[in-house]
Amino acid sequence: MRDTRLAAAKTRFITPGLVIINSVAFLLVVIQSKGLEPSALDLVQCGANFGPKTLNGQWWRLLSNTFLHASVPHLLFNMVVLFDLGMLVETLVGNGNMLLLYLLSGVGGSLASLAVHPQVVGVGASGAVFGLCGGLAGLMMQRDNPFHLALRRALLKRMFIFIGLNLAYGVVQKQIDVAAHLGGLVTGFAIGMVLLKRPKGYAWSGPRILVGAMVTVVLFVVAANNLRILVRAPLAAETQVSAREELIPESAVAELVRFLDLDTRVVQLYNSKQQEYQGGRLRTMAMALTINVEILPPWRLGSEQFLKVPSHPARLGKLRTEVVQYMKLREEGWVTLALGLRNNDAGKIRRGLLRQDEAELAAARIRHSIAAE
Repeated sequence: MRDTRLAAAKTRFITPGLVIINSVAFLLVVIQSKGLEPSALDLVQCGANFGPKTLNGQWWRLLSNTFLHASVPHLLFNMVVLFDLGMLVETLVGNGNMLLLYLLSGVGGSLASLAVHPQVVGVGASGAVFGLCGGLAGLMMQRDNPFHLALRRALLKRMFIFIGLNLAYGVVQKQIDVAAHLGGLVTGFAIGMVLLKRPKGYAWSGPRILVGAMVTVVLFVVAANNLRILVRAPLAAETQVSAREELIPESAVAELVRFLDLDTRVVQLYNSKQQEYQGGRLRTMAMALTINVEILPPWRLGSEQFLKVPSHPARLGKLRTEVVQYMKLREEGWVTLALGLRNNDAGKIRRGLLRQDEAELAAARIRHSIAAE
């Protein structure tokens, strides 16, 4: 016989602590952005989940984004649900289990979001909160779980209320990350199935479960790493298909695709060199030289060729304008960054990196506009 009693928490401090951390993080973002609704750029700079950043070595964004929120209603909704559901889960499974369930569910939701739409800026604790719901469901699925009928009904009621609130919020707020919700839910369910499995007289084996959870996360990361091609490559193909629908001249399509292919190669080179520089494997002057010699010359040549693309029909003209704006941000960022590195000017380095972030967001908008048409 197994003792399936849960490691119930006598003092619940993890849930209130998570609510405080989320609230303080939002306050810090508001102070930096000087507004109650931070822009996408502000959120990216503070740690949002964004494919071009996350998939290029900044994997910490998979967790940091779960403590960021885009607005006051977004924060309040998630914190109300987190406090209500989290206090219940923490009481049932204990402090350590609660924290593990919350964090890993958040990462699972972030990975799912990254896989479905790597070009979208993602923030919010909803994936982690859905993981708490999934964790409860996983616990109740255990054949020898200790929940009596009345408690099961109460738990199911909480979960239905949670799902109902999310549906209601979805009607008001259209930009709901369903992928993050489902990723967190599935991750939480899997962890919930594990938390109850412990032999009689044996304390909760944190290391055992943590190792299993880390293996799961590594598998997720390996899968997500294969999604790099989704960050840039599809834009050229999508442009070709969309172009045929409006009979855009073949020469214009060819020039667009040529520039977008060049953009993919040059930006990938920059990202790889940037990782080497940040990791201390590339010296400051070598990074500046790379930008001036290997990145800017082919970029400028491709830009000159692209500017020969006609601005008609109307749809092509709109796309051309968006790409030109993107080009200006990208080039300005590289020029400013190289100057800052060469002159050891921290201010210019920051401005250069800021322009690179703005360029990534502009590229994401271009892809979204193409996909939406």
